[in-house]
Amino acid sequence: MAVLRIASLSLAIIWSSLRAEDAPSLPADIQKLIDDEAKQEVQVHQEYDARLRILYQDLIRALTHSQDLAVHRHDLDGAQAIKAQIASLQVAIPPAAGSPPPIRLAGSTIIAIACGGEAAGPFAADSYVTGGIVEALGVPVNTTGVINAAPEAVYENERVGSDMVYAIPGLASGSPYVVRLHFAEIYWTKPGERVFGIIINGLAVQTGFDIVAAAHGPKIAVVRDYPATATAAGQIVISFTTTTDLPKLSGLEILRSSK
Repeated sequence: MAVLRIASLSLAIIWSSLRAEDAPSLPADIQKLIDDEAKQEVQVHQEYDARLRILYQDLIRALTHSQDLAVHRHDLDGAQAIKAQIASLQVAIPPAAGSPPPIRLAGSTIIAIACGGEAAGPFAADSYVTGGIVEALGVPVNTTGVINAAPEAVYENERVGSDMVYAIPGLASGSPYVVRLHFAEIYWTKPGERVFGIIINGLAVQTGFDIVAAAHGPKIAVVRDYPATATAAGQIVISFTTTTDLPKLSGLEILRSSK
């Protein structure tokens, strides 16, 4: 049966290469076999294209760190292979409407801070901060599949408050950096219960930020990258504005920009 399939498919390919006026008529049973093979091939390609489109959408979420979308779990080797296939097929699917553009600026980490908590892995204990209060709830947080996630322990604690300000010193004046912020909602459970804005060096970089909405659920890590330029004093200052309830932060990193 496999030999017959291969033979008929080969015949279909050869037959399709002939000009219509040069092609002699075939017996009905042979023509039906060729037609059936052609239909099956079309169906296979359609199913492949559909699967590829879905994989690409997931890949966009995972590899571009798209804002306000849940990050899906991927095997990175498989993802790279899919990415190569997509490039060869020139498939283009735009990011979801309303999502901020992805930022690909991050280089090596200069400093990492566990906000409201003790040291965890490469993250130092809370420092360079004024205002806010510490909440150590110890609630487990899901970091599986989250790109650039901090150690899980970082998300179990937090600093909360509309008046909290992190002023990171010792940076090169006027140089570009990336501010990476880590969040997880471990108190509220529904979208809209905590909404706030993020300000870096006096510039509003995020408004209406809702952790639960961004993560598609509570107790799930969310990571956000923002470009920033060190002030004349060599600082990056991070503050917050309140919309609903109080702003909160679980961790922060300052990274060299590769831009």
